[in-house]
Amino acid sequence: MPSETTVRLTKRYVDGAKYRGQKYSPGAKSRDVRWDDQLSGFGLRIYPSGKKSFILTYRHGGLQRLVTLGQYPSITLYQARSLAQKYRGMLAEGKDPQEVKRKDAASRYTMAQLCGEYLERYAKPHKKSWKGDDYRIQKHILPTLGRKPVREVSREKITTLHNEIGSKQGNPYEANRTLSLLARMFELAKLWGHLEDSAANPAHGVKKFPERKRDRWITPEELPRLMKAIDSYVKMPSMESKNEEVKPYIRYVFWLYLLTGLRRNELLRAKWEDVNLERGELRLPDTKAGRSHVIPLTPTAQAILKEIPRQHGNPYIFPGTKPGRHLVNVDSAWRKIRKSAGLEDVRIHDLRRSVASWLVNSGTPLPVIQHVLNHSTLSATQVYTKLRQDPIKSAFDIVSRIFEAARGLGSEADVVDFPGRSANGEA
Repeated sequence: MPSETTVRLTKRYVDGAKYRGQKYSPGAKSRDVRWDDQLSGFGLRIYPSGKKSFILTYRHGGLQRLVTLGQYPSITLYQARSLAQKYRGMLAEGKDPQEVKRKDAASRYTMAQLCGEYLERYAKPHKKSWKGDDYRIQKHILPTLGRKPVREVSREKITTLHNEIGSKQGNPYEANRTLSLLARMFELAKLWGHLEDSAANPAHGVKKFPERKRDRWITPEELPRLMKAIDSYVKMPSMESKNEEVKPYIRYVFWLYLLTGLRRNELLRAKWEDVNLERGELRLPDTKAGRSHVIPLTPTAQAILKEIPRQHGNPYIFPGTKPGRHLVNVDSAWRKIRKSAGLEDVRIHDLRRSVASWLVNSGTPLPVIQHVLNHSTLSATQVYTKLRQDPIKSAFDIVSRIFEAARGLGSEADVVDFPGRSANGEA
């Protein structure tokens, strides 16, 4: 049973009060409250941990309610008693102190607090790409809006930030992604009670920058130059010893990007336990699509995997600079490689797009390509479950032939007869 006593609350009493309620048991609650004998409903609640809080109970709208005034000693007895009297005055005016307190807290809730809650409560549990959100929060949102109360952020402020990123910094794609992130955060702020349901979302109605769909991929003519640049990178001198440790793996990373069409992090996070050379498969247990995915490995891909040196105690195929961790940053290496190959407009993701382009030009059915890239909607996934592995393996054989021809391992005919190439050699 709860322990409740009416006493004269003084500072000395509050300081010396010890928890004396019954211990918690399944199906039963235990609490220890010392009610003040001067102010009705005002009391000191003591927890088993020793923590103490001042509370006020009252009736409003026919319901018994309780509001926590503050934790002792962050709030003094005098301050708590004064606040309780203030709330009693609100009751006389027909106001609910609990609702007033909630609105007061919401009015002080800042964008920095919303960003933190968004990351911990939504992004990290639900988004594999949460680090991208964290980057935009740290880079764009917090420096500009971090100290602003959420309720005071206007569409004008959002528009200014959007234009700053897109126009002045020259990054319209990043501006649009940041705008979408803000729109989502404000909707969650409503759901979590920091904004009224009827409040306008200040990120809605801001016109996005036009985006041009990327259609860049590596052509068969460019591939030999890229392969040569990848090989040359390994021989480039490095100023940092840690870069020298991972440099031998860079060649294998980019080769396998071209042979599998995998997303950047899906390949970097792959472990040796996911490789089955007997069956010629690489199984990804967790992908962006939210399901496992099996990549058929061509003989060329298998041979490359056999070449990769294993690091003792590290489960990843591509070990990073930290013990037991995978390789993370291949951007700096890629910038040097693409510059050496004269392909400075090609991004890492364009390697994945290149695989898709080669398969399309080879006449591979689109459903097979979608399965190869594990890039589909739910309805498309139902179609993919009926596909046999044979056409998928054939698709990767096409990729291998192009890859081997570029490395000089295939015949000249492998390049000349590339599907989709015209008589004059243009793709």
